[in-house]
Amino acid sequence: MPEASEQFLQNYAKAFEQNDPALAASFCLLPTLVVSDDRRAVFEDRADLIASFQGLIDILDTANVVKHEPEIKKFIRLSPSIIFINMRWQFYDENAICCLTCSASYTLQKLPGGELKIIIAVLDDDKSIQKLFRKNVA
Repeated sequence: MPEASEQFLQNYAKAFEQNDPALAASFCLLPTLVVSDDRRAVFEDRADLIASFQGLIDILDTANVVKHEPEIKKFIRLSPSIIFINMRWQFYDENAICCLTCSASYTLQKLPGGELKIIIAVLDDDKSIQKLFRKNVA
């Protein structure tokens, strides 16, 4: 299952690289809980989730991020259908320079057909994304 999780994250990253918030939202199972230091949100409506992803895409676009590279640090099978992943995102600009790293944890649910979906996202370093945005806007 770690290989399937790695592929899932690679595909999830491509949705952001394609600037497609609807595609990114398709990787989530509603309701989806998103938690960070300053924010706790339960998304029960796909349109709200898409709008949230659009905001993140806009921030990363402003910072000239063109590549999103996931790296799994820890993989824990919590049950036959629930997986916990602790990982690090690395964000690269058009010159292939890493301009940001960000930790995140995801709880994924494996659906009956084998498809994985995010049910909980914990953004550990969300302040670094905001800092990168402010640096590139100033």
